[in-house]
Amino acid sequence: MTLDREDVSLDLGTLRAAYREGSLTPTSVVETVLRRVADRGDDGVWISRVPDDQVLERAEELEGLDAGVRRRSG
Repeated sequence: MTLDREDVSLDLGTLRAAYREGSLTPTSVVETVLRRVADRGDDGVWISRVPDDQVLERAEELEGLDAGVRRRSG
């Protein structure tokens, strides 16, 4: 599964299935979400945001964890 398409669903069921089959990573999901946020521009939806680099850093950290630990660290 690729997240290059803007119509890919980010619902929990889809994400869970994709993570389990190994077709998505936390970093690929974060990159897609950040791209979608940027594409919308400053539309006033977000009260505050974590800086992009910090979100990407955390996604990379999650990828380095054992799957069992990853489930508990949300």
